[in-house]
Amino acid sequence: MPRAFCKIELLSFREKEYTKHLEKHTLRSFAKATKAFIEAAAPLIPVDTGMARGSLLNMSRALENMGLGIRAREFNTDSISEKEKKYYHPPFRGHIKNAELGQRLATPDEKVIQIKGSKVSFSFDSRVFHLTLNNFFHTPNVASSPWHAFEAGREAFKKTAKAELRKRKGIKKFLTKTTISTGRTAGIETKVTERSQETGP
Repeated sequence: MPRAFCKIELLSFREKEYTKHLEKHTLRSFAKATKAFIEAAAPLIPVDTGMARGSLLNMSRALENMGLGIRAREFNTDSISEKEKKYYHPPFRGHIKNAELGQRLATPDEKVIQIKGSKVSFSFDSRVFHLTLNNFFHTPNVASSPWHAFEAGREAFKKTAKAELRKRKGIKKFLTKTTISTGRTAGIETKVTERSQETGP
């Protein structure tokens, strides 16, 4: 019995869907890692005027602005001082120390987590003089120094980001298999059939 048959299986990669998934997943992973940074660092920064701990407020605001439903646990920045204290370092020399001033001296919320081309970045910096001093060095008038808050936050960020990034969907989820079949039996040609389906996980 004369018979001819052809079967072709093709794989196509849905690149745009995969890129969109990666971007969304990476942003969410960085947001969770930022949350971990705040929650690890904040308790290690004592509150006097609230200025030092206020440096972290922009990171918290960044999470809110991303609209991912990720919020850091609330951390107190209220002053426990009985009198106002002035800040003696530029660019706000002579201003009253408070959480809002610390916030102004930290990385703006819109620059904490950024997308530039195909790269997602996290950045945080504080120019609060006594935060830098007491975080890295022991100072006689601050018994709890050095605080090592940045180090704790950085390690929490790295650990969380690494764990979350591993949860992304595999590339197989974005492959489509197309099967094209044709044939000829007993001199009668069958219709060409085409079937597409997503590959398995």
